[in-house]
Amino acid sequence: MSVTIWFTQVTPEQLATARDDPEWAWDQDWDGDVPGADLDSSWPGLEHLFGRAGVGIDILGAGGEPVDDDGTLFAWAPDEVEHVATVLRDTSWEQLAAHYDPAELSRLEVYPGRHLWAADDLEPLRWGYQALTAFFATVSAARAPALMFFSF
Repeated sequence: MSVTIWFTQVTPEQLATARDDPEWAWDQDWDGDVPGADLDSSWPGLEHLFGRAGVGIDILGAGGEPVDDDGTLFAWAPDEVEHVATVLRDTSWEQLAAHYDPAELSRLEVYPGRHLWAADDLEPLRWGYQALTAFFATVSAARAPALMFFSF
């Protein structure tokens, strides 16, 4: 099992339902035509790069209101979505990749810490960055809210 994060765009009504009944959100099939982003386990490496590059994004703590007691479901209001979309739009992949240091990630045991980071581990981080950037741009353009799921 791995520690993963994924996002989905929701309607205001779905966001209200999720806030009232978090289990409802977990029981939904969010696949389909609704924009989403599955960061899988790239998010800790991305958070590390955001921090090293001085980008003000902390995926797990930067936004979203916890809507359950165990911290696995977060509601993102349209304004929060727009803020992250703007920051990501202004942050190129090259800016982040310049801070990639596999030895440092390994030394700090950045998840997934069960292996040593290597030069080719940058590709999953790029993929996660692209998924995150596209998701927030799309949802921000729609002025829609989002849900973030944290699974461990």
